[in-house]
Amino acid sequence: MASRIPDLGPAMYCASVRYDCVFSALTGQGGQATFSVPNAVEIGFIFQTGSSQPDPGLDLTVYTWDYSRFDQDTVEAGITMTLDAICGQIAVLMAVTQADVQATVHVTRAWTLGAIQRGNAAPQQVGPDTGTVVTEVMPYP
Repeated sequence: MASRIPDLGPAMYCASVRYDCVFSALTGQGGQATFSVPNAVEIGFIFQTGSSQPDPGLDLTVYTWDYSRFDQDTVEAGITMTLDAICGQIAVLMAVTQADVQATVHVTRAWTLGAIQRGNAAPQQVGPDTGTVVTEVMPYP
């Protein structure tokens, strides 16, 4: 299994990753056919497994997570195969090449990061309670 989850050090963890697949508008068949997807197609994986409050008298929540089920290479290969199949079918319908359709696709990864310990009693005040999102491009095609 291969994953490239960002190394966040001892105070942070990755709560989830979401892949956003965006198709730009496409015109085919001499302008007689159009294809558009108005919103991103989202595929998400959650790593956060729970939280606890070790001392009810303290403003402190500790979060747990598990990355072991996530094989990034397999997931991204699956996303690529799915997009290839979709792009191939759209190309047939639009009377354009598959490469023309693939050129309209943009895929980003959105990693949601959070502090392992949150609250006023946390030893380090790192990141907002709602999580920080870091995005990067997933190469496609």
